[in-house]
Amino acid sequence: MPIAKISGAWWMVLALAAMTSATGCDREDPIVANGANTPPTPAAPAPQTPTTRPASKTDEPVDFSNGFKDVTGPVKPDKVTAKVIQTLPVFNHPVSCAVGRGGKFLFVTNSAATSNGFLYNKGAISKLSIAADGRLTMIKADFVPDLHAPQGIAILTKATAKFPAGSLFVSTGAASGCDEKDLRITDISKFSPGVAIYHPDTGQKLGFIPMGDKHAVAEAIYHQVLVPAGLCFDPDGNLYVADSGNTGKYLDPEAIGRPGLLRILNGEIDSYANDKAPGRIAYLPVLHIPSAVTYSPLDDALYWTTCDGQTGAGGAVFRSPRANFPEQTMVGSVVGDLGALQGVCITPNGSLIASRVDGDLALVTKKMLGQVGFYDSGSFSSPGDIKLLSLPNGYNVLYVPEQETFSTTPWRQRLRVILLPSAI
Repeated sequence: MPIAKISGAWWMVLALAAMTSATGCDREDPIVANGANTPPTPAAPAPQTPTTRPASKTDEPVDFSNGFKDVTGPVKPDKVTAKVIQTLPVFNHPVSCAVGRGGKFLFVTNSAATSNGFLYNKGAISKLSIAADGRLTMIKADFVPDLHAPQGIAILTKATAKFPAGSLFVSTGAASGCDEKDLRITDISKFSPGVAIYHPDTGQKLGFIPMGDKHAVAEAIYHQVLVPAGLCFDPDGNLYVADSGNTGKYLDPEAIGRPGLLRILNGEIDSYANDKAPGRIAYLPVLHIPSAVTYSPLDDALYWTTCDGQTGAGGAVFRSPRANFPEQTMVGSVVGDLGALQGVCITPNGSLIASRVDGDLALVTKKMLGQVGFYDSGSFSSPGDIKLLSLPNGYNVLYVPEQETFSTTPWRQRLRVILLPSAI
């Protein structure tokens, strides 16, 4: 059944294969704030993963260069098979992307990730124009330069007094970094985790919501945010932030991470950007490391992925009705035991697509169980936080940033544009 008619029900799944991300989804045991319980584990057995290519070893480089071929000329969706219509190898370990208000521009976060953390203050936001068929043209690769660990990005859906609708909200400042000699930075004072806000036309910085120790957000949720990752807004302009919280073990002294999701109401965004706490922030502790979070209008619910890959819930998609956030008793596991998951989106037909770090896209529909099929044989290199755009002609395109774990040269990593089958 389509998700528009699901109320926390179990789904059938299309699965994929797994590997640890270079951006750091390894496990760190959290302490749950306020003694809250963690989300319930699935009562039903996890679905079997379909036969797929062997999982890659994290210590061996993989050649992804001989995979998909771009489709040229006019495009039309197949009923059941996806098409890669464009590949752009011009990014710096991209993690996420967001379609701007009006659907004319795509904004991509370049994390500048290395095996020892994010290269300090070397991240950026790229801006691209979107053609009528969903394909992209680069406007400026470093539209917003000199950021530390930009990851999640979302577009403000409802203006505040301080920030216009369409503003770019970007999670930055993860407490994980390395210098230009690739040596880890262990001093937490070097990092400023939070959400930065930029103007979509000029790239001008409009504000910042600090989430580190002793700031208003940390005081409201009784702990500091270590790794702001996935972001999304609901129709009322409320902001949701996924804190992976998994890098404290690299700091000196070590910091305890508390992975979870938090919500800042639209009417309180300005106050928190002024580092003032007008009220208590809704906070949902998550046992496993959350990475991406998205809102689905089909069932008015939030969906998020976990990415530590340990046990079924360590590579799962969870769901919470928006009206019940952050009630833990209303959190349901949509699908689990898929290995580390980085991104998730819901199509207009009610299908769910999740990106797995190993290089596959999983699909959940009302009729089938399996992977997204492509015309060409190929795989993705650590696909990140995927985003979907429905075009005016009814076609659906999917933007897949590839973090490319083993690539050591910056600004050579890819983002692919995929024309989805009409059936999903």
